[in-house]
Amino acid sequence: MCALGATALHAQAGPLDTTVDADIRAQTLSDAVLALSRQAGVQVLMPAEKLDRYGTAGLRGRMSLRQALGRLLEGTPYRYRESGGSTIVIDTAEPARH
Repeated sequence: MCALGATALHAQAGPLDTTVDADIRAQTLSDAVLALSRQAGVQVLMPAEKLDRYGTAGLRGRMSLRQALGRLLEGTPYRYRESGGSTIVIDTAEPARH
């Protein structure tokens, strides 16, 4: 019964809990996020043309997707969130002004 509970808990883990061996070179933020999404096996929806305004120093090492995205987006106005299944959405941390 204990093993069944552990299996159920594991099945509820989302894509942000996926462990990835990140190997991202220095590049634009949109290209870095795209490379990370390929390495993690998730789909990412993002405003690529806006993320192109930012660069990254790259990222290397074994970590959760949550940690990797946090490190890539650090210092930008963007945040990430799960959007069901294996999809991650990246958008601005502040609501858009009209």
